[in-house]
Amino acid sequence: MIARYRSDNTFQMHQPFFRSGVPDYTEVSVNQPYRAVFYEFTAPYSFSSGMAFVPDGCVDILFVTGTDEPFMAFLGSPTAFKPVRGFPGCRCFGVRFKPGMYVSYQNLPLRDITDRELFFAGSVGVLKIFFTRLKKCFSLEQRIALFEDTFEPYVDSGTAGKVMQQMLCEINAARGGIHIASLAESMNYSERHISRLFQESMGMSPKTFARIVRFQHALDMLLSGRAALAGDYFMELGYADQAHFQREFKQYAGVTPKSFVRLR
Repeated sequence: MIARYRSDNTFQMHQPFFRSGVPDYTEVSVNQPYRAVFYEFTAPYSFSSGMAFVPDGCVDILFVTGTDEPFMAFLGSPTAFKPVRGFPGCRCFGVRFKPGMYVSYQNLPLRDITDRELFFAGSVGVLKIFFTRLKKCFSLEQRIALFEDTFEPYVDSGTAGKVMQQMLCEINAARGGIHIASLAESMNYSERHISRLFQESMGMSPKTFARIVRFQHALDMLLSGRAALAGDYFMELGYADQAHFQREFKQYAGVTPKSFVRLR
C-alpha cells in the first residue's frame, strides 16, 4: 500500500491565491519519487495582512529568506479559508506534499500541524546547513535538488499506516463524494474506528477530509475551465444542489464560485 500510495498522483493540491498579485511566482509539479508541488516567489508588501490559504489536506513547507534570520515555516492545511502569515518582502521557496505526506521534523506528528502555522529558526542543525547551501542555488531546479538531497530521509508517507493510506486513496478516487459509512464498509472497519484513525493521523475527521477533497476537485474544474457555473457538475461531486455547492465553496475559498472566476 505504501508503494501504491506513493505512486498515486491524482490528488488535487491547489492554492490559487498564492500566485495572486505575485509577478514572479513559479511552480513545478513532480510525481517522482512522490507527488509534490515546488514553488518560489518574492512576497509582495501587500502580503503584510497575510496570504489567503484554502483547505487542501496538504502540508506546505516554506523556506523564508530576506529576514534577519532565515526560517522554515510549516503551514498545515486549514479546515476553512483563512489568512496565514505573509512574509512581505521576503524570498520564499516552498513545497506542498500530497495529503498524508510531510517532513517529519523534530518528530512532529502530522496531526499536530493541521490548522496551524509552526516556525523553526534556520540557524541550527540541518536547517543551518540547508540555508547555507540555499544561498548558492540560482534556479528552482537547483533548490528542488537541494531539498530532496537534504530532506529525503525526513519525508514521511508511512507513519499513517497502510489502512490510513488506503482510505486516503479511496476518498480521492471518489473525488470526495463518498459516505463515511460506505468507506467503513469497504475497509471492514466501524465508522468509529476509521474516524479515530483519521483524527490521530490527519488531525481531522474523514468527513472533513472528504469535503476538502471534493472542494479541491471542484476548484480544479473551475481553474481548468472544464466547468461552467451554470452546469450541474456539482451534483457529480456529491453536492446536494447548487446552493450547497456555493455555500461550501465560499466557506473554503472565501468567495463565491462566481466571484472566484472573476478573480482569476
